[in-house]
Amino acid sequence: MASVGTAAPRLGIWRQPVVAGSDSQQPKSFRVGCPENSGSWCGLLANFQNYVKGSLFQEVMSDVFGQGIFVTDGAAWKTTRQTTARIFNTNNFNNIITPAVHKTLESFMEVLTFHSETQTAVEIDSLLHQFTLESFVKMTFSQDMGSIKAGLSGQTTEPFAEAFDYVQKQLDLRFIMTAIWLRLGRFVGSRPKMLAARRTLENYAYELIDSRSANPNRDTEVYQDLLGLFMSFTDEKGLSMSRSELKDSALNLIIAGRDTTAQALSWTFFHLIRNPDVVAKMRVEIEQLMASNDELVDYSNYKQFTYHLAVFYEALRLHPSVPKNAKFAVDHDKIPNGPLVQPGDCLRWRQALTQLEILAQTDSRVIY
Repeated sequence: MASVGTAAPRLGIWRQPVVAGSDSQQPKSFRVGCPENSGSWCGLLANFQNYVKGSLFQEVMSDVFGQGIFVTDGAAWKTTRQTTARIFNTNNFNNIITPAVHKTLESFMEVLTFHSETQTAVEIDSLLHQFTLESFVKMTFSQDMGSIKAGLSGQTTEPFAEAFDYVQKQLDLRFIMTAIWLRLGRFVGSRPKMLAARRTLENYAYELIDSRSANPNRDTEVYQDLLGLFMSFTDEKGLSMSRSELKDSALNLIIAGRDTTAQALSWTFFHLIRNPDVVAKMRVEIEQLMASNDELVDYSNYKQFTYHLAVFYEALRLHPSVPKNAKFAVDHDKIPNGPLVQPGDCLRWRQALTQLEILAQTDSRVIY
């Protein structure tokens, strides 16, 4: 696990003014950061429709995310969000999501058991990212990548997983170097390795989509995965999703779930390693609720683990999985306790910074 000192920069945690902006007549960039300026955050939520991702997100991310939920605005975003929201119901959690996680968890536990028995170190953050990627690929495409156990057998990393990691790093770098990217975007985006990685992700999705579309029994065969659900959806006009829309929806879902879940789990393990007394209490709860080691936690019983949930939510509160974001103003606005916002102005905030400010004023050791 990374130490606090090395992990903090990766999350973009550093102090900055409450609300800062340029005096130039050009569109400004406002940084919203501290809890005493909470009105800024409330104002943004109250006037949600006025703030969009804008062309910057399209420029930086559309070659990977297509027209998925990460880059779209307005009606397109609303349609994509409504489609994605339809998959998160009790039936799908029981029949698709939970079985995929349980299957991947078997491989995850094999790796931990190996390192425990051989007394060797394990990079838990990396392992958790492999676990969440494989889980989401399993629930989306019904495919077993085998990347979690690849290191134990000396196998090479699965091409999809390797391409996924590379693309993620490049997208993060693009946002860090936004100005340079906007000037050199086409050149950087066409680099052979980036282009190859993108094609690997797209081909992986398209091969499965095309195979199912060509299946003569596609109207009667039921696929127990999220791609199958996407392919069965129709809009208000009765039209099914196009080939590219299916690819975008599937890849956006994997990208959205993989990093956020892995980050939350990594920080939870980080605190558990530092607080063995919390681990002891969690074990007591397990012994009270589970009759044997063969029992599994699923959608029907997970809420019974109240202490486990409190531990996880506390880690998520201390370390939000999406610690930073930015939106562009469509029309004029006034931030409560802050400046006037003009069309084209950018509002940026770091929620993790806000959490650290809160920690400086309150007792955060409710659990940890």
